[in-house]
Amino acid sequence: MKIQEAFERMCTHIFTQGKRASTNYGQCQYLLEVTEEGEGFYKGSKRTEHLMCAIGAIMPKTLSDMQIQHFTEIGSIEDCLYADDDKELEYLHDIKLEFLTAMQECHDNEELWKYTSDMKDELNSIGVNFQLDTKILRGLHFDDR
Repeated sequence: MKIQEAFERMCTHIFTQGKRASTNYGQCQYLLEVTEEGEGFYKGSKRTEHLMCAIGAIMPKTLSDMQIQHFTEIGSIEDCLYADDDKELEYLHDIKLEFLTAMQECHDNEELWKYTSDMKDELNSIGVNFQLDTKILRGLHFDDR
């Protein structure tokens, strides 16, 4: 995957989902399952929400929910890339770690979720910093809080 494709997919995801993938305690997750019983993986429970952070949006669809949950427990994207024994995330190695970290930090920043314009400004800044085409941001928005 090229950095431009990753940027566009993550930006689209951020505005489509319209909120952070964070627990009731404010901790962001690569994947967050919200069920009738609460947050997490509950066998047999009816899923009410399936939330992902920006990085979760570019993880391969072949990963199981439990594999993504394992990456969430590991923490940083850098740690995930090096802990990936099955090489599921190998295609992300071509994308600058600084870019992935910036996108993860943007998603995790609760203040940016208040206003579409704030999120767009931050994503535009990341895009410009990495010399990316940011026109994808023009048509994206979420409801301001």
